[in-house]
Amino acid sequence: MDIHDRTDEQSAGIAAAVDGKSIIFEALAGTAKTTTLGECAQDIAHAKPATRFLYCAFNRSTKESALSRFAPMGLNLECKTQHQLAYGGIGHRFKDRLGTGGDGLFDLVPALADTGMLSRFVTGDAYEFGTKVIDVLARYCGSREKVIGIEHLPLEPSQFDAEALTEAARLTWSAISDVSSELPIWPDVYLKLYALSEPRLNYDVIMFDEAQDASASMFAITERQRNAQRIYAGDSFQAIYASFRYSVDVLTMLDLMRFPL
Repeated sequence: MDIHDRTDEQSAGIAAAVDGKSIIFEALAGTAKTTTLGECAQDIAHAKPATRFLYCAFNRSTKESALSRFAPMGLNLECKTQHQLAYGGIGHRFKDRLGTGGDGLFDLVPALADTGMLSRFVTGDAYEFGTKVIDVLARYCGSREKVIGIEHLPLEPSQFDAEALTEAARLTWSAISDVSSELPIWPDVYLKLYALSEPRLNYDVIMFDEAQDASASMFAITERQRNAQRIYAGDSFQAIYASFRYSVDVLTMLDLMRFPL
């Protein structure tokens, strides 16, 4: 990757990264965000050749694009999506339960209805109750909390009792997180389980691209790596997954040096 003419902000941010600081690049569209991360990695590796890098993104296409850019650089670097990282750690144990198109979110409600496990929580339409339970689980999977609570209930009013929904969601989580279960899951389930396992990642530098689309679960994983340098890049105005993946804009939550691009 040829070094282009750097802006003052890029130069300052890259210099801070080479100095070992965890930082944020606040990048608007078209501001060479991934290029800047690549140049960061090059300069860090030049100063410390044995550095082990992880480049992480939510979106597979973003990851593949970065991989093609970084491949010629000769870095000790792995490129993974959040879910690929979690799949290698835990998700592979659930590979036969990923449901239709690899996303068991759409299969779990009828599966729950068939088991009858939610019938003690509701009279009437257990299927509709099940859809609300799945909504609670989806919010929990995207959160950093360790236990399902009322904070994971849907924001909109519901005909169902809050305590019943919470207890039903806890029971369902216990069932689907059991490796021996046959209930379908979706990828955010094993990502959450991976986060709950509090993994120690064997990298010196973690570069997190499109950080505005990270789930709080993934954010908890990267921020737990206090022995690793963390370099975040993203644009708060381009968050596209928050409405249905319950992602959070981690760029607003981090107390790190910031460099606008």
